[in-house]
Amino acid sequence: MSPDEKPLEWIGSSRKDLMALPADVQRLFGFALSLAQAGDKHDAAKVLKGIEPVQGLLAPRQWFCGMGC
Repeated sequence: MSPDEKPLEWIGSSRKDLMALPADVQRLFGFALSLAQAGDKHDAAKVLKGIEPVQGLLAPRQWFCGMGC
């Protein structure tokens, strides 16, 4: 991790859940997470609404099966 990257914090079973997805989906999420750590945003991510305390929390726009799997 470079000094400019923000740390990644897994909540609950989120890491385990991600690891249960197909490898191509894991790569997509991994890339999106690395962009978020660097302060950027993946095109398939949007800011979650209604979660005030967590600034800039991003989530995928679609579930992985909506991405053509």
